[in-house]
Amino acid sequence: MSARRGWRAAALLSILFTKRAIADEDSRDSSQAAQMVTLGRVTLEGGRAIPHGVEATLDEDRRQLHVVVRFEVSATGGAHTLSLSAPPTGVRATFDGKLLDITRVGPCAPVAINASGVDPASGERYPLTAAPPAPCETKSTEVTIGDSGSGELVLRAALDAGYDRLRRRRTLPETAHRQARRVDYLVYHFALTGAGDRVTLHLPPATDGVAIVEKSIIDPATIRVAASEQRRLPLGIQISAGVVLVPDVRFTARLTLDALLPWGDTLVLGIDGDSTERASLSLGYALHTRWAPLVPFGAHVELGPVVDLTPDARIGVRLAVGSHFNWSQTTLIADVFPVDKTWRLALVTGLGF
Repeated sequence: MSARRGWRAAALLSILFTKRAIADEDSRDSSQAAQMVTLGRVTLEGGRAIPHGVEATLDEDRRQLHVVVRFEVSATGGAHTLSLSAPPTGVRATFDGKLLDITRVGPCAPVAINASGVDPASGERYPLTAAPPAPCETKSTEVTIGDSGSGELVLRAALDAGYDRLRRRRTLPETAHRQARRVDYLVYHFALTGAGDRVTLHLPPATDGVAIVEKSIIDPATIRVAASEQRRLPLGIQISAGVVLVPDVRFTARLTLDALLPWGDTLVLGIDGDSTERASLSLGYALHTRWAPLVPFGAHVELGPVVDLTPDARIGVRLAVGSHFNWSQTTLIADVFPVDKTWRLALVTGLGF
């Protein structure tokens, strides 16, 4: 019976401290590729339309991308029928600065769905849950070309974002330190086709973002944009106070400098002391539970050496077990000194910054 209980306890600890314990959450709630928006595919009766670039500007909240698509239109002087593909609503078209009256002709040809996300820092592509293409219509209008034989067609629209909760999710040490915690950890995705293969991207402050172009021999080029809030400086401090048993009860305080590691653990450099003028230094590695969506509660185990500086110099081993909710943390600390066979036990609580 005791062996069975031991195996069960080991299994529970393995689940608690394994990075993949929560990584396979329901993908329907975790990510959704951006809808493919068709804007462009311009044809001109008796002439031609050449894409001249896309200017993309991301909103402050990163959830909408405003695009301006330009085409150079050339033909003999006079009136010409121009056709284009665009979303049913929200599109503004101008020719040489004059607003065009565009009319619906029919639905667009279907667009092949290639669901993928893009890392907002490296530009690396990765798979996402597919989203249906955005509604699209073929529209028609008439433009008048002057004696110069050319003009500029400008299309404006706003694209709604797809999202990914997992790509850059917060670790528990990040949630436990106020200054290191990102407000919005989602990665936002946008996809645009029919507008050419040149893009200029404008981002709001404190944003990682990238635009990549996927070219195809058969289909028009696809522009993919990804953006997310920049990661903060991976350093934090913890200020704690409590009681220590040595073996009598005394007041104690602790200050730590925490280096937040990319995989979700921390290196902890600490100084602490008590009311007997003891001062100690410690250096530990803290193994944290992995991030659970929308739950800023976690636990950690810290292990490393501890050195008493005063009143007597000695070296020992520190084992600490703690939990935190948001920026509040409570830690139980046990120090063992093998040389003189003594120990010290402390319970502290504090805040992370």
